[in-house]
Amino acid sequence: MLEVEQILVQMLKNVQRICNDITKNLKCLQDQRVEIERDINQTRKMINDHLHKIQDKILKELYANEENESKKITLLLCEIEDIENGISDLQGNQNNIRQHASELQTFLALKHIEKEVSDKEEFIQSVLKNEDMKIKTLALEVNKDMQNICRADCFGFVSVESKSCKVVIDSYKNKEAEMAPIVISKCIDDIVLSNKMEINLKSSGDVRGCAILPNGLMMFCEYYNQMFFGLNSNGTDEFEIRLDTTAFDMAYIEGKHTIAVTSGYTGNRIHIINLNSRRRTRSIKTNAFTYGITLNKNVLVFCKSGKGKMEVPFNMFNGVSEKTLVQLNMPHYSYVAVHGDNMYYTNKENHSVSCFDIHRNLKWEFKDTHNLQYPQGISVDNNGNVYVASRDTHSVVIISPDGKCCRTILSSRDGLRIPRALHFEPTSNKLLVANETKFTFYLMFLKTTIVNF
Repeated sequence: MLEVEQILVQMLKNVQRICNDITKNLKCLQDQRVEIERDINQTRKMINDHLHKIQDKILKELYANEENESKKITLLLCEIEDIENGISDLQGNQNNIRQHASELQTFLALKHIEKEVSDKEEFIQSVLKNEDMKIKTLALEVNKDMQNICRADCFGFVSVESKSCKVVIDSYKNKEAEMAPIVISKCIDDIVLSNKMEINLKSSGDVRGCAILPNGLMMFCEYYNQMFFGLNSNGTDEFEIRLDTTAFDMAYIEGKHTIAVTSGYTGNRIHIINLNSRRRTRSIKTNAFTYGITLNKNVLVFCKSGKGKMEVPFNMFNGVSEKTLVQLNMPHYSYVAVHGDNMYYTNKENHSVSCFDIHRNLKWEFKDTHNLQYPQGISVDNNGNVYVASRDTHSVVIISPDGKCCRTILSSRDGLRIPRALHFEPTSNKLLVANETKFTFYLMFLKTTIVNF
């Protein structure tokens, strides 16, 4: 019966992975369509701009040629008009000589007139042979490359390429065989973190919340920058989402592939972010500041200051109603975790970690100021071992399931500096630890990585 149940659970996860991959493909097609449409519009604009440019160039050349030739013709016309006026003057002089001059005067004047007539006739002959007397016309020869644009019958070609599906289907029996050697000891003294890898990245710091998904995607809440961002398993940037409030802590809702992000003390809200569309789909309003948050089956459990409650919104996507799980004096910046029927929360005021059962009864409270000071992020592994980020001791402390003993498994010698958040991923047995500034550690029980900001 247990094996069949586990197989069904694994089959459901495989189907969800396939659905997520198909949804991503659908979103990818939409994004590519928008990008190609933008490229087409940019290409069209580039062609239009280029056509306007060469059109202005040819028009300037047209007007320049017309003006140049018009000037030459105007000058020639002025010279012809001067000759015309000179001939008219000679005709007038000849009439006066005929009427009033003696024969000797007429003879002498005619000699002079003949000389002027000969000069003008010679000038007229030279004008006729001049290049400027040729009839000038303007003509346009269209570039063949321009004509080829008009002959083009298509803008380009849109092709559809097929790539192999990257979804990996896990078989429960294979997974069971692979995971057989990976056993987290119930004794905290036997737990060892190994294979630590460090990735140097730039960040303004102030990381307050973190989470690691089963696929290795790491996500962080950068508090004062009001930013929620994700990194791939190799530390490269995946996405970045800006919020209108500070971003404190987060919880991953696997069935809906969404993230719930609390707002801290700048807003009474919980933001719901869809990881497929990389957008905030809605915000849940609360009546007090929200801090640490986690998922318990199908409900969200979070820390709320002011009224000192740990509450859960039911039916978070169809109207929200809040139910008090534990009534207590909860300070600011408290974190919460849930494992089985137990709920855990950190209290920075008295440097403690408390565990309550499903009936709201206090099972145990752990205090050890030598190892644990200003506790922040909290998470629980598959065996109920509790991991806590100890801010002021620059360490990560593991507390036994009964809350009676603890052990420091990471310290400043490992590079921790004001650790704020951590998250244990039960499928892969990975632990992600985030410093508030400068460094972030990504740790696994068999393969351990460090990420530096």
